[in-house]
Amino acid sequence: MASGSRNRLLEIAERLKEARQAKFATAAEAARALNMNPITVRAHESGQNGIPADAFADYCHAYDVTPNWLMRGTSLSRYEFDRVSGLRLPVVGIVKAGSYVEDATASLRETERNLDIPGANDTLAGMQIYQIQDNHAEPQFSDGTHVFVVPGDQIRLRDGDAVLVQKTRAGLKEITVRRLAMTEGTLSLSALDGSNHHPLTEAELVIGVITAAYTLVQRPPMKLGLDDVPTVASLETPLETISGRHTRANNT
Repeated sequence: MASGSRNRLLEIAERLKEARQAKFATAAEAARALNMNPITVRAHESGQNGIPADAFADYCHAYDVTPNWLMRGTSLSRYEFDRVSGLRLPVVGIVKAGSYVEDATASLRETERNLDIPGANDTLAGMQIYQIQDNHAEPQFSDGTHVFVVPGDQIRLRDGDAVLVQKTRAGLKEITVRRLAMTEGTLSLSALDGSNHHPLTEAELVIGVITAAYTLVQRPPMKLGLDDVPTVASLETPLETISGRHTRANNT
């Protein structure tokens, strides 16, 4: 390996260890949270091995740093945006039919609690992000899709909106995707295909309107720290707007 590439790899390794120490006391603790072998984590921290792109993305999520900082040492805050690292936003809950839980983020792994969006802009920062974890909203929203939601008190509800609905049962909460219908001021809900149509009940709360969806696509593995260093980790895809509802929370 050329001396320049080796030095760059050692600099990344040093920042990786610094970020880990801010979150986990030992490499073994970090490895457990990341579902990785402790030997692998130590090898990355020492610069002994290059870092695969999927591991690089996992480190950024788990250690709460941006890819740009880990790669180059540029100081960016958790929510700051630039053309290289994009925007990082927290995932506030999961969407799964039939799953009644106290904590909507309980089933998220540490590496899934934030979402890095290459090429995004900061108008998304005021939105809420949820991860769909089943196929009840297909084909519009597949398992693993992240949906961007403008809270119901910040956007005018419209007939036909795709919305997130929270249903409470015995103190536990289920969050699902539903289609909203408005008839003479009365709200009703259905599945996205129009089935299971019923009036909104007291146990149901419209969390907000889905305005965009985002799906992570895994590219072929690559090594970081070599001569051809990609500008971002290998997980990215464009945002798709839904039903013409855009990302500004004050849309009406």
